[in-house]
Amino acid sequence: MLVHYLSSGPGDYDYIIVDSQAGVEIFGRGLASEFDLTLVVTEPTPKSVEVAKHGSKLAKDLGVKKLVAIINKVEVEDDLEFASHELKGYVDQVISIQYDNSVKNADKKGVLLLDLYPDSPVLHDINQVKQSITE
Repeated sequence: MLVHYLSSGPGDYDYIIVDSQAGVEIFGRGLASEFDLTLVVTEPTPKSVEVAKHGSKLAKDLGVKKLVAIINKVEVEDDLEFASHELKGYVDQVISIQYDNSVKNADKKGVLLLDLYPDSPVLHDINQVKQSITE
């Protein structure tokens, strides 16, 4: 109801971002029926990719216009190749975010990654996600 209100209400919103809990419940309940774009965040493991495939199918069935898979914690090229191969036909685009210990270190210290490690390569990867959203 909130997304519907915001998208048809009196205010002008270029973007409405909904961060749902992990899993496919948001799609199974039909809550994502008005989404233009869905970011499907997964890790390059068989179980995680299976959940991503299932969620992607449900999202397409609801009419989501664009699906972007975010492959998180990519350590080697084989990780990305595996996930990309498995998700072919389920998503429109695949973006990888490399594994970087600085993310964990910043989290342990309770500070932003950008503040502690402004040159982290992960920030470049996250910028690719931003560009995908804004295109």
